[in-house]
Amino acid sequence: MPVHTLSPRGAGGGAAGGGKRMMFLHGGGYTTPIHSAHWKLAAKIAVQNNLTVIVPTFALAPEGNVQDGLARLLGLYQDLIRDGSPVDYLAGDSSGGGFAYAFSQRIRDEGLALPRRVFLFSPWLDITLENPDIEALARKEPILDVPTLRRFGLKWAGGDDPKSSSVSPIFGDLTGLPPVHIFIGTKDIFLADCRALVRKAREVNADVWFYEYFGAFHVFMWLDWLPESRHVFREIRKITRQD
Repeated sequence: MPVHTLSPRGAGGGAAGGGKRMMFLHGGGYTTPIHSAHWKLAAKIAVQNNLTVIVPTFALAPEGNVQDGLARLLGLYQDLIRDGSPVDYLAGDSSGGGFAYAFSQRIRDEGLALPRRVFLFSPWLDITLENPDIEALARKEPILDVPTLRRFGLKWAGGDDPKSSSVSPIFGDLTGLPPVHIFIGTKDIFLADCRALVRKAREVNADVWFYEYFGAFHVFMWLDWLPESRHVFREIRKITRQD
């Protein structure tokens, strides 16, 4: 699994910001390779927060699947801990956001040191997309297509139960996880499950912070000049500086 490291210029290629690191998992429906928008988002986070951002490029469906992906991420995470370079933050966009949240649950279940926080950008939390509130959102969704996403999700599951926590982390145990920060727009079909996750998290007193942006579309943070995107980056900067 190729792993890339992004550091702010002048950091000498090493860990920046007092050693703080973020692992970023890219989106693309579990089928599309990482592209320029993902690199731009990861680089923006690295520079603005003086972080080292670790970007694994995991195998995608249909060649790859969730179990292989989680096993390889777990190995990388353990290697970083052994090397004295633990992950402070876990983040991901779209399918990478869902994968990041599922991975945070696996880290907890393995009894490993948890990251300080998890940042999710327009996360895909349930590959079945069976939430009845999605129908209304789909009518104004400019980017995503529900039937296509369902096919992609099943390929990524690789035979696993589509409602298992590894592919649909909304169905997992939400207790004992690090604080989770979710950023999403109101013109995004994943909004329905993000709202459902917040309700479920609050029922078990899980620490979830929810940021909803009126009129914003799927992973609007890619366009860093938008006022909504600037707000997201300000929030991340404020949070990481306080840690």
